[in-house]
Amino acid sequence: MKEPGKTAWGKYFFYPVAETGGWDQCKAVRVNHPVNFPTATKSSVTEEAIPPLRSRVTAVVAVAATYAYFLVFAQFGLLHAMGEVLGAHHDWLRPAMAVMGGAGIVGSVAMGWAYHEERRRGLMGAGYLVAGFAAVLVMVVRTPGAFLVVAGLTGGATGWVTVGLAAQLLRETGGRQLGLCLGIGTGLAYALCNLPPVFAGDAKTQAMVGLGAAAVGWRAVRAFAQPGEPEGATGFDYSVRGGVLWILLLLALVAFDSAAFYLIQHTPELKAVTWTGGAQLVANAGVHLIAGVLAGFALNLRRVAGVALVAMAGLLGAVVLMGRGLGSPGALLYAAAVSGYSTLLVYYPARSGRVQWAVLVYAVAGWIGSALGIGLAENLRNVPVAMMFALGLLVVGLLGVRRRLMSGPRVQ
Repeated sequence: MKEPGKTAWGKYFFYPVAETGGWDQCKAVRVNHPVNFPTATKSSVTEEAIPPLRSRVTAVVAVAATYAYFLVFAQFGLLHAMGEVLGAHHDWLRPAMAVMGGAGIVGSVAMGWAYHEERRRGLMGAGYLVAGFAAVLVMVVRTPGAFLVVAGLTGGATGWVTVGLAAQLLRETGGRQLGLCLGIGTGLAYALCNLPPVFAGDAKTQAMVGLGAAAVGWRAVRAFAQPGEPEGATGFDYSVRGGVLWILLLLALVAFDSAAFYLIQHTPELKAVTWTGGAQLVANAGVHLIAGVLAGFALNLRRVAGVALVAMAGLLGAVVLMGRGLGSPGALLYAAAVSGYSTLLVYYPARSGRVQWAVLVYAVAGWIGSALGIGLAENLRNVPVAMMFALGLLVVGLLGVRRRLMSGPRVQ
């Protein structure tokens, strides 16, 4: 007797389970002999899908590595290296920051233009390689022009990988676990950056951490394996009006945070009681991690407005505490608020499942918001009450408008 599938009739009715030629089998099935066996399809990844644990862990690692590269190297390591080589009072800080910000916007837009489902891992890998090369290059360059090149590579690579990563996260985590995965990854990155050996390390140490983060990110995205195009969230939040609202809100939070942190780092008395000393740095790291996880839980429950409000209140409360001489508790509250809104900053574009949202959020709210905040802080000695009032009014006002305008499928 011939084996099933080897006879003239068997190939139409017997489907050995161990074989993987699903598409070829589908082609062989006659239309007039329908069979109820499941067949392979090019399906989409819906919000309700729950990918394997390995896929979610890989996404957490990718988020943590990408954030760590930006926080440790782009914000500190590069600038420390310039100070060590060019002198503490060199005049190249503003040009370097301008080049980095401009390159970040260009990199974000370029990834949005180049992104394609079939090339997504290769594109991301290229971005991490450039990021790692910039971390290596900063350890050997000695001229202002060379540092500007490093700043451009750093900003461009960061913009490139953040946009590409946000477009893939929904596929790897599933909509139901997206918030928690992002909260853990964001919290881990901030916690790493606040550990004393990293935060207080020299330029070479921070460059090496940046190189390691780029290598880990490269490996993580190479392991992304979930098939299908993600079907992201819809509704008011991802309409034109909703998008404008959320981008303005996130831009306000990023700008305020950038201004506040710039003032903290450039005010020796304030820095001494907020981000100096092993015990304080470890406490900041722990709060960053806990707050990121809690924000992730809240976002899993779709409490995006609540996360934004709590983050705003935390930032304002932290500034008030620091202004009253309570630097240590103020720093802890500040760390919690930053982890909360930073998780939201990834969650909002990632939940859309579309690269265009990531381009808009990171180019406008991320890079422009950061530049706006630092520009405002350069001529200040403390955070003005007017700026605090403006942040509170803007966030509460935008969320109030959102609540009135929401219609159709509700996305909280």
